Amino acid sequence: MVAAGGQHTCAITSAGRLVCFGEDHVGQCRVPPDMLPVRAVSAGTFHTCAVTVDGRLVCFGSNRFGQCDSPEAQFTEEGTVAAVAAGGKHTCVLEQGSMLLKCFGDNTYGQCSVPDNLGPVLMVSAGLRHTCAVTVNHELVCFGDDCFGQCRIPADLDQVVAVKAGAYHTCAVRPDGSLTAFGFNSAGQCDIPSRLRIGHLGRTVVQHSLGPSLASRT
Repeated sequence: MVAAGGQHTCAITSAGRLVCFGEDHVGQCRVPPDMLPVRAVSAGTFHTCAVTVDGRLVCFGSNRFGQCDSPEAQFTEEGTVAAVAAGGKHTCVLEQGSMLLKCFGDNTYGQCSVPDNLGPVLMVSAGLRHTCAVTVNHELVCFGDDCFGQCRIPADLDQVVAVKAGAYHTCAVRPDGSLTAFGFNSAGQCDIPSRLRIGHLGRTVVQHSLGPSLASRT
């Protein structure tokens, strides 16, 4: 697994060792020396989060807004992180078992304000200042900064199997493999080629590591 952050990259070796390299001015590449093997990693703009093999969350790098403060006290038991998504200045996790979404860090734009009625989630992606999730009913829900319509879900997008939140735009995959993008389109990042198909992903996708950088960042 590999994760690309603002100006750094992290990868998990076949033995489960986490390796990060690139810009390290706030410690986003400084992997704790006593860290257990990991099974998932997500690189944010200036911080990195990983899930260890025993389900614990470990974050390092910039913590100015509390984006590295694990909310384990909110979990029903220790070691229950199923997935993590590191964003611009915030982090979101899915709790193992319940698959409930919890977000922490900068909430200036409401990117950590998880809707009360969201329910269990299959996938989460943290963008620069917004968050998107796929519910167990395959509904796409986005919240946070919507300055360019990156949280304005198209009316005809009723079912999705995957989502990725970028800086100011969002991409989602439908069950038939077709891609939809919405939000900031200054460089054509939302202009999907007409014949592009991601593939038939089915309806049981659970993504464990998502950062804000797979989609473009400005």
